[in-house]
Amino acid sequence: GGNPIPIAPLNFALGGAPGGVWTADDRIVYSSSSTALGMYEVPAEGGAFREVLKVDPATDSDLHQPSLLPDGKSILFVTDLKADGPRRIEVYANGKRKVVLEEAKGEYVRFPVYSPTGHILYSRRLPPAGVWAVRFDPGRLETEGEPFLVAADVGLPSVADDGTLLVRPASGTSLRQLAWLDTEG
Repeated sequence: GGNPIPIAPLNFALGGAPGGVWTADDRIVYSSSSTALGMYEVPAEGGAFREVLKVDPATDSDLHQPSLLPDGKSILFVTDLKADGPRRIEVYANGKRKVVLEEAKGEYVRFPVYSPTGHILYSRRLPPAGVWAVRFDPGRLETEGEPFLVAADVGLPSVADDGTLLVRPASGTSLRQLAWLDTEG
């Protein structure tokens, strides 16, 4: 309840898929998804944004779509590469970044989220398009095995603490209702 309060002024450009996460230690980590910009943080009680993760000017276009890992501090995000687009999922943990998944050229990835099933789920654009998963060890910050298709022709995965998966139908479809699906579809 109550009125919204300002946290911080935006003093940088916004791109196509900005987003942020509220960490367990009361920081808001934000990515503007604008070319040549990295990730910023601000104390949850307010203040000024400061850059915490810069793009690599040799390889990166921008960083976007952050989401939290179970420790409440480590962050999954997508790296949009200058030459190949958004095909890399990385983790920012303990002040360092680490590549955890890199799809083939042309295989764009979006919206990575951790699932309590022990997987990273993400949208993939090219056929077969949909939500994909890869086993992930949050302790070692490493994927295990090959990615696999979870649901075709959907995107924007969001996972609840109990493992419930919410997705959006692929753009261009007329489907506009919520539906409960089991693992068999």
